[in-house]
Amino acid sequence: MGAKRGVSELIAAVILLAIVVAAGGVLLATAYSHFSSASELLTRESTELEAAARSRAAVVAAKLLDNGTLQLVVASGRFPVRIEAVYVNSTLCLDKTFVVPPLAVVKIVVEPGGCPPLRMLPAAVPVEVVYDGGEVLLYASR
Repeated sequence: MGAKRGVSELIAAVILLAIVVAAGGVLLATAYSHFSSASELLTRESTELEAAARSRAAVVAAKLLDNGTLQLVVASGRFPVRIEAVYVNSTLCLDKTFVVPPLAVVKIVVEPGGCPPLRMLPAAVPVEVVYDGGEVLLYASR
């Protein structure tokens, strides 16, 4: 029987150290990948929520006048609001874009020529105001 030869203690320690370092690197890369994707998702969602929170509009009043004109009173929050369109009874009546200044209350007038005859509509009609932060649905009455 011959003498059994093994790997020297120094080489065994180096091989073991290389295995541990490689395993640690794989674990670190996997953890970094998971944390960075979660961080990116949270950043994107918080940016979207912040943008939506900045642009807030409230339609305070909506009135149909006897001459067929629709009047809306719109209030903005701490940031300006860009009104993009006004729909009456699901028909685009105003597509002129304008900006409501911060902390302001403005009157928007929709003339009868821009949409279906407002005089012929019932006493209460659905109105949708579309702005950069969303939309407001309400009913205008006479």
